[in-house]
Amino acid sequence: MNKWTKGIVIITGLLLFGYFSGLFRPELNVYQRGKRYQKFLDQPAPDVVTTTLDGSRWSLRDQRGKVVLIDFWATWCGPCVASIPKMKKIFERYRHNPAFLMVGVSLDDDAADVRKFVADQKIGWLQLFETGAGRNNRFAAAFNINAIPSVWLIDKQGRVAAVDLASEEKIIGKIDALL
Repeated sequence: MNKWTKGIVIITGLLLFGYFSGLFRPELNVYQRGKRYQKFLDQPAPDVVTTTLDGSRWSLRDQRGKVVLIDFWATWCGPCVASIPKMKKIFERYRHNPAFLMVGVSLDDDAADVRKFVADQKIGWLQLFETGAGRNNRFAAAFNINAIPSVWLIDKQGRVAAVDLASEEKIIGKIDALL
């Protein structure tokens, strides 16, 4: 192998490593996101008022007394779509518990797209959506969301209990501890 071929192989390897390790993809770089979100832990959750997918008013403050799982997502986000089976399992596990609420915060631009996706995927939990907001969603901005998917837990007192939970086991363990 000549020097040029070796160089190309090495550069390609480094680029692939960076891509798959999350260095160039903030949606995968949990370490960076975790540092950014640490300031929220054990703090009161932002007092956000928004709308549901059907246009009703929804306030996080009104959910005090419940453990609230918030899933920031979008239909165009591959990792978000891939996490739907996991989120369905979590929803099914706790859906009948009156002390638990699961909500999705869609960062999509078009409500019709979200409605169709939710219906096609048989997503049963509440969806929050701001018409025309897309990535400028006020709810996501209040939580400083810069990459999705991002799963947060709010405790019964309205404080941020966990940020950027990824695995089903960690999410369930934390919910069980909070309930």
